[in-house]
Amino acid sequence: MTEATKANARALAEAAKRDAPYDENAPAGAVHLRDTIKYYAADGSGGLIWRVVAGNIRDENGMQNARWQEFGTVDRPAQPFFFTNYRIMKPRFSARMSRAMRAGIKEA
Repeated sequence: MTEATKANARALAEAAKRDAPYDENAPAGAVHLRDTIKYYAADGSGGLIWRVVAGNIRDENGMQNARWQEFGTVDRPAQPFFFTNYRIMKPRFSARMSRAMRAGIKEA
């Protein structure tokens, strides 16, 4: 199960990085949203729970830029990159977990 959950997290992180908005005209040394997307095992989960996060970039008002990119604001249209991938990949994630569970039961 741990390998299946890690594979799901990795797949979601890669898809989000691929679809994250990227500003080619940004100043040198600027941190881009796609560079902040990462996945890691949740503390104390033993590798069964993985988190995929995006962010740590704050706009001029101190708000996290990833949320505004994903959902938009009054002044900025939404540029979804995270939850759309999750919704598309969710059936694949469930199937991978089911296969891992069946394989574990057969092995036991």
